[in-house]
Amino acid sequence: MKVTYQKLPKSRGEITVELSVSELRPYLEKTAEKISKEVKVAGFRPGHIPYDILKKNVGEATIYEEALRLVVEKTLPEAIVKERLELVGQPQIQPEKLAPGNPLVYKAALDLYPEVTLGDFTALKTRPEEVKVEDADVQKSLDELRKLRAKETAVMRAAKKGDRVKMDFDVMLDKVVIENGSYKGQTIELGEGNFIPGFEEQLAGVKKGEKKEFELKFPKEYHEKNLAGKQATFKVNVHDVYEIELPEMNDEWAKSLGMFKTFTEMKEAIAANLRREKEGKVRQKFEQTLIEEAVKKTKFGDLPENLVKSETDRMLHELERDLTKQGGKFDDYLTAIKKSREDLQKDFVPQAEKRMKASLVLAEVAKKENIQATMEEVAREREAAKLMYKDQPQLLSQLESADYERYIRSTLTNQKVVAFLADKAKDKK
Repeated sequence: MKVTYQKLPKSRGEITVELSVSELRPYLEKTAEKISKEVKVAGFRPGHIPYDILKKNVGEATIYEEALRLVVEKTLPEAIVKERLELVGQPQIQPEKLAPGNPLVYKAALDLYPEVTLGDFTALKTRPEEVKVEDADVQKSLDELRKLRAKETAVMRAAKKGDRVKMDFDVMLDKVVIENGSYKGQTIELGEGNFIPGFEEQLAGVKKGEKKEFELKFPKEYHEKNLAGKQATFKVNVHDVYEIELPEMNDEWAKSLGMFKTFTEMKEAIAANLRREKEGKVRQKFEQTLIEEAVKKTKFGDLPENLVKSETDRMLHELERDLTKQGGKFDDYLTAIKKSREDLQKDFVPQAEKRMKASLVLAEVAKKENIQATMEEVAREREAAKLMYKDQPQLLSQLESADYERYIRSTLTNQKVVAFLADKAKDKK
């Protein structure tokens, strides 16, 4: 067997493998034996059809094509090991010579693991932020909880700050209701500032059954670009005005929630929950910034184009899935942003490259520092997942798959690498 390797630009390579006629013969014999068991030829038992008879029935090209698959399965891994190549993605096979009585020649186009030269991670500057829970944070949570437990009473008086107003309203430009601009049964709480500036102020003083028309200008930075900075007419039909009564912040209210004995205990529990939430967000931000700093300190070879495309494909799929979960349609989204799928894929390239570099850094650190998840850790994680999805049999079978095990192992290893980098950063405090 003759193997030739050629290094190509952009982290690609090409292996050419050539087998002589005599080296190819065992593969042809094995292939012929396999095919002869699968076809029926009058006068011959399955698996005992002579080669000359078989090739007349199925075509010699079919035998050679199947033999090529066996050749590649056996010879390509050997060639990759011999050349000490590290692949990402699947090789692309192209037969160069595949004809009876001739040597077999095929080429394998390879995407190679790009060169990664780690920087000096002992000088990482990223530090986690200090977590603080202010009294104002606790009060905000208390206010939100009070609103959930508030009593509302319909009143016939004029609406004032703190009241809820239930209404229908239309938004018009040039005396025409805009697309999706008619709102029915909408409720707004005066003083919350949940709509454009001036809208709630216009509702102050309205009463049940009242109709009102007024003009307001949408902010220049309004998220709907077709409305941003434009003067619009609003027609409002008030159905009801509700007075909101908030519960007193005392022990009695705390007890009514069924989890606390005193208001002080309730405030302490809220503060503890807020701290946990903030710690989680701070940790996530710290780890992300830490990885970004590590990426900046690392030198990379060219990223394989196929690998970049695979990442942009994944990002498109993630966006499409998220839009579908929210009840939207991907085609409608593309129409709204006036871009094609291909345009969006090009826009994703910088972010895709960023994500890939982060993965490469984590993998290289894991390899250099011999960091990996243990079998026991993988098993524990799998058992925890089984417990979580015990009532979903369709998912339980997936948790036993090799793909899921690789996913767990990769996730746990990455977590260990991030912890390793975090320790490096903390050591320099």
